Amino acid sequence: MQNELLFQKGVSMNRLQTLVRVADMGSIAAAAGQDDLARQSQFSHQLKDLEISFGQKLTEKRGRTLKLTPAGTRLAALMREHLLALSRFSEEADDRAFTVRLGAGESTHNWLLAPNLAKVDAPPGGVRWCFSTLHSEDIRERLLDQRLDFGIVRGLPETGRLKHAKLGTLENRLFIPLSLMPGSPPAALEAITTLPLALLEDGSRTRQDIENACFKKSHKPDLRYECNTAIQLAAMIENNLAAGPLPELARAQFDPKKVFDISLGAILRKDLPLCLVWNPRTLAMSSSLETLRQSLIGVLSTSLQAKGSP
Repeated sequence: MQNELLFQKGVSMNRLQTLVRVADMGSIAAAAGQDDLARQSQFSHQLKDLEISFGQKLTEKRGRTLKLTPAGTRLAALMREHLLALSRFSEEADDRAFTVRLGAGESTHNWLLAPNLAKVDAPPGGVRWCFSTLHSEDIRERLLDQRLDFGIVRGLPETGRLKHAKLGTLENRLFIPLSLMPGSPPAALEAITTLPLALLEDGSRTRQDIENACFKKSHKPDLRYECNTAIQLAAMIENNLAAGPLPELARAQFDPKKVFDISLGAILRKDLPLCLVWNPRTLAMSSSLETLRQSLIGVLSTSLQAKGSP
């Protein structure tokens, strides 16, 4: 049965790779390029060939966009795992740089991963890290369909299909330029109700807690800078423009003679554990991934225990 399938005219690795690309990008237009009509037509014909060979409808029209049906999505997931296993086999056989796809939040990338990756045990050919900045729910989804090898999320994964290891907790603290408050360190509530603030714009958990604390005291936070990245927020602090909440590991970025930090523990909800998460099916493809998993847990746990001294 398998041999017959491989020899069918409409089935080829190239066509199946196109199917996976369309699944990953969300539509034929996104996979081929919005302005590349010739390539869109090529992809459409390739998927039509697969439909004929498998006897199942793999695409459907939604508005003006051609997307995968549930059958197409399922076939893409099967093929993605197959292609990934072949890629792992090839990388390990040739001692090439081993590709590792890791998803995490921006702050985790900046202040936990970047300072510590050089300490992670690498396979003989080294590691080619591919980072994705994602929210926790997107990380879980991409681990399940094997678009990621590892994820770092706050809180425990909600599905038994994923495994996890607790790395520790990462407290958010309020970083304050000394030029804004040269006197003694204020209490958290005083600081957020009197100082100019820089906050993230994405409705983050920390921002919600700060706004709620101010509301309870009939105060509005003095929001001067609404940032869409943690790096922007850190720049506002570093340039003496505002105080702002960042993970305690960000302490290493600032000159302690110019910026100090205080606990927001009285304001914020209890910190959720930071966890490394993975799909056992993905790790089963490669002993190198298992080695990296163990090393990541050890290195990142040690850094979190050091609290700002990676």
